[in-house]
Amino acid sequence: MPTKSLKDKTLLVITPGFPDENNKSIMGIFVKDQVNALKSEFKEIYVIAPIFSTLKLSSRERYCQNYTYENVSVFYPRSFYLPLLYTFGKKIDNRLRAVLNTIERNNLSFDLIHAHFTWPSGYISQQIKEKFNTPYILTVHENRKWFQRELDREYTEYTKAWKNADIILRVNMKDYESLKKYNPGVYYQPNSVGGMFEFAEKIPIRKQIGLQEDAKIIFAFGNHLKSKGFHDLINAMKILMESGNKTIQCYIGGSGFYSSEMRRLIRKHNLSDNVKLIGPINRNDIVNWFNAADFYVMPSHHESFGITVIEALSSGTPVITTYNGASEFIIENENLGLLVNPKSPKKLAEAIEEAFQRKWDSKFITKFAAKYSEKAFCKSLTNYFGKIVK
Repeated sequence: MPTKSLKDKTLLVITPGFPDENNKSIMGIFVKDQVNALKSEFKEIYVIAPIFSTLKLSSRERYCQNYTYENVSVFYPRSFYLPLLYTFGKKIDNRLRAVLNTIERNNLSFDLIHAHFTWPSGYISQQIKEKFNTPYILTVHENRKWFQRELDREYTEYTKAWKNADIILRVNMKDYESLKKYNPGVYYQPNSVGGMFEFAEKIPIRKQIGLQEDAKIIFAFGNHLKSKGFHDLINAMKILMESGNKTIQCYIGGSGFYSSEMRRLIRKHNLSDNVKLIGPINRNDIVNWFNAADFYVMPSHHESFGITVIEALSSGTPVITTYNGASEFIIENENLGLLVNPKSPKKLAEAIEEAFQRKWDSKFITKFAAKYSEKAFCKSLTNYFGKIVK
């Protein structure tokens, strides 16, 4: 049966994060990549991303103002909330009301909903379906630890979101049976990677961003949280320096609450010459960093998918990462990269050392990553939407 056309349909996307017009706030950048991949398939797309009201004290609230591009309209209703996980299931959260007010004030009508994350987007979508009889797809992006907490607590808001979704998409292959307890319509759907990530020769890129042409360079990037395992990478660099690998340069991009602890660790181990925290990296520059590096390292303790692994592979750069609930489903063989146990600086150091001793085929790596392209993603997701559209 052919997939129904969506060209005359309007999609509502509900997400806890979506980048501003200039991508200064990049929370939810993967959602924007997906919207950009899908926009030619729909008549219109509305994005509603409630953000916490701080009286414009936070940079995110200052950056995130409503905007429109092509057939996409983005709304940022202000709201207040506390995480459901930390309020013992008591809703101290007005994001549902904020979304409904946005729909009513702007007279928005839509045929389908795509919710990103169970809480609050999945729950909000379930309430909208109840009110407007609109079908929704829920993508469960939560990392393994977060998702397990949701399963353990089994709050009504979570189970309603799962049970009433027309289709549930999970970004890794680990949780099918857990979700099928609530809904038989569960499918594996990995995230996509933007078309901007592609192979480029290292030497010209290194010259462009001021890196030594013949250096041994590893690159890591992400929010600076303890769960991202950057302290394990720093400790691994200490082991490498002590074993005589003093020419390796490690660059860690991103920012967050854990940055100060990472700086302290670098000072403690006298690694300031070999480990550099380079701060936030904009969307265009990160492409250069993937291409400049010999290897991309993601030492996370747990992940839902790990889009940066695919971005690195799309750039032809092999990956050193951990068994974190997601990466092991991407790094299918040792021609793509190396996998180690999380929280093990020693094993991470050994993998980095081994990686520099092996030969890698960038063409093979980029060819493999093509299955995560926007084109492949768009074809898959529009097929799911076609199944539930009225």
